[in-house]
Amino acid sequence: MVNSFGSRLLSKTAKCEEFSESEVPIDESHMSEDEEEMLEERTSYIPPFSYLLNPVKMITMGYPGAEISGFKFSLGSGLSNNFMMSHEFHLAPKAQGAQTGNPMMDMFSEKTPFYSLNLQYHHGKISQTQQNIAFSLIGRTDSTGKVDAMFFKNFGNTRMKIHSNFMNSNIMYSSTNLELEHQGKTSKQVLTIATQAINYNILEKLGKQLLFGLEVNYLFPKKTVGTGWGLRYSPSASQKYYCQYSSMAGAYTLGSYFRYGEELAAGVELELGGAQKASTAIFGIQRKTKNYKVNSSLRSDGDIKSIFAYQTMAYKLRLFLGGNLWKEDFRAGYGFSFGQTED
Repeated sequence: MVNSFGSRLLSKTAKCEEFSESEVPIDESHMSEDEEEMLEERTSYIPPFSYLLNPVKMITMGYPGAEISGFKFSLGSGLSNNFMMSHEFHLAPKAQGAQTGNPMMDMFSEKTPFYSLNLQYHHGKISQTQQNIAFSLIGRTDSTGKVDAMFFKNFGNTRMKIHSNFMNSNIMYSSTNLELEHQGKTSKQVLTIATQAINYNILEKLGKQLLFGLEVNYLFPKKTVGTGWGLRYSPSASQKYYCQYSSMAGAYTLGSYFRYGEELAAGVELELGGAQKASTAIFGIQRKTKNYKVNSSLRSDGDIKSIFAYQTMAYKLRLFLGGNLWKEDFRAGYGFSFGQTED
């Protein structure tokens, strides 16, 4: 889920020098580079190993949900300090995808208009100066029958997350995983136990400029073990260099992030190997002001993306344009959000 209620509390109401990031569940998978930089500067926050490259991917638009297809309208509000509800209507052009032979997968491959309901409840005290959360419940359901449910609970420096996902009413297509995250003074460890796999990773802060991490995966069906490592070197707050390797994917990822003043940032991502045994370079640039943000990216395979977002206290407008320079493949979309929503 994008930009959790906790992230908005952090950015809009919490005083970071008085805030412990373990008090509120934060969606690190969609945390902006500004939010992560603020947390690292003012708290003991260390990014999880899985999202080490997140700041670069936000600039190069290499994250899920970076595109808008058709029209998306979101409406939401905080019914209280602890409870938020939002509605989303997605009117995408209907286009039949490739036939897989699996009726359920074929159904989800169609771009069918759908409605989704998002709910968040945080049990505890939430005020302008203090966030003390006992536990959090986050849920999402849509008209296609898909349901996501998450439970967060903090135990001091350890956070527990239980995530259940249901593709439809058939329990055979459901999955549940348990995640335990421990935040130390100079390290972050995450253990994830899923239905068919176990993952353990650790990210250690070595001095003020270097982060280094390791991960181990075990897949039950194939009885195989995969390893990986990653590092980030930050000579300054405006320059960050990344390298990550995964033996399961057989791929290296190199990245760099540069900030020019308060408004302009650029990112470069290089993917080596992978399933296609090919190399891809991605360049992204972002300009952000008080009211609007423009983000554009270009891949070496000709794929281009650009998104414009204009935001006020009451509403947000997003315009998307993408395509491929070498193919006749262009797509566009736009979204409008009113109130306190998920995007």
